[in-house]
Amino acid sequence: MVSRPRLAGSVLAALVAGCGSLFGFDPGSPSDGEEGAPCTLPDSSVPGHFAPCQASLVCVGGVCQGASESGVPGDSGAPSDSGTPSDSGTPSDSGSPSDSGSPTDSGSPTDSGSLPEGGSDGSVSDPTVLVASGFHPYGIAVDATFVYFTDDSGAVKKCAISGCGGVPTVVTSGDPSAGPLVLAFSPPSSTMLAWSVVAPNGTIDICTPGGCVSPNQLVLGVDNVQYIAAQGPDLYFTGDADMVFHCAAFGGCGGNPDIVYPSSPNGNATTGIAADANDVYFGESGTSSIYACPRAGCPASPTPFFTTASNLGYPEVVAVDVGNVYFSTSNGALLECSKSGCISADLYETSSPFTSLATDGAYVYYAANGTGEIGRCASSTMPGCTGQKTYGRMTPGVQSVAVDNTNVYWTNSTDGTVHLAPK
Repeated sequence: MVSRPRLAGSVLAALVAGCGSLFGFDPGSPSDGEEGAPCTLPDSSVPGHFAPCQASLVCVGGVCQGASESGVPGDSGAPSDSGTPSDSGTPSDSGSPSDSGSPTDSGSPTDSGSLPEGGSDGSVSDPTVLVASGFHPYGIAVDATFVYFTDDSGAVKKCAISGCGGVPTVVTSGDPSAGPLVLAFSPPSSTMLAWSVVAPNGTIDICTPGGCVSPNQLVLGVDNVQYIAAQGPDLYFTGDADMVFHCAAFGGCGGNPDIVYPSSPNGNATTGIAADANDVYFGESGTSSIYACPRAGCPASPTPFFTTASNLGYPEVVAVDVGNVYFSTSNGALLECSKSGCISADLYETSSPFTSLATDGAYVYYAANGTGEIGRCASSTMPGCTGQKTYGRMTPGVQSVAVDNTNVYWTNSTDGTVHLAPK
């Protein structure tokens, strides 16, 4: 998954749900269906404590829930994470808290983790809301068991694909400007989470999926780190406005990343980035071009792989699969090139620039922040979006998209949600 940061200057107010302030009294048994009736708090360590429901909620079976006529499932308090696979077998940094002791996002209003949004018209796949929180999630990555995401609380969190009761586990915290998130792999089974931090100093931070007390700063002091890609154990990223860097996720680079692409002769900003077994692909704004360079390093003046038409704007987000390169442009176009020779196919255009792309080899999946669209187009050498499918509601604020063999996953920074939907 690759993503284009679009941290809005203002966002909608955080979602608020569930029961109100804690009161140390026992008002007796609640009356089901009575608006404002007291309900037991989801805190077994404080027995006998109750709190009233908000005015828009009712008490059913001792918990605050949304009114049925709204059509929106209510919050059941803080459902437990029973049945969620534990991370007990995941390697962790020394001193890292285990999942059983890890802090959770207990202040987040939750969804049941299995309730679909909206309706379907045949081309729309109803999503599951894994997490609905008062924070604003951004980057996303997925492995065989968990969905990982960054948010503006300064944390990296995870939720089991099978559900976490709406309450994610905190993997690590401390990066309030955390951005795009990737998973790096080292044979036979080691994994590492890595993410870029745009401000204040520009870093690449890492942590094992099992958790760490604080993230390790792999790279520090690279200005304007915005895009990051992983290929096996290697990380590639753009920064310092017009350069491309490399650093190993395992073992690091001594804080000084290798330079894959030196400063552009014209000072043009490098944009999105992706990598495969042989090459690294990245965009450049001033030349409106996509470049392909060996992972060991580019020549001083590389030849553009493809240059976009002036009406499409410059390349932004980039993704690759075995045979193709996909990229979006600043004017809201989604294009595809064959690696063997680029006669670009304009797959799809929208009124909003794309913030993230992911591919499974058969389709390219996209997030369009302004329109709120999560969708897919089939890989094709012909113009047009064949096999198109959209996922969930058109809710502006979608940020990052990831995909595995079964599902598509995404974050929405405006309404504070993390979703999955069958492909």
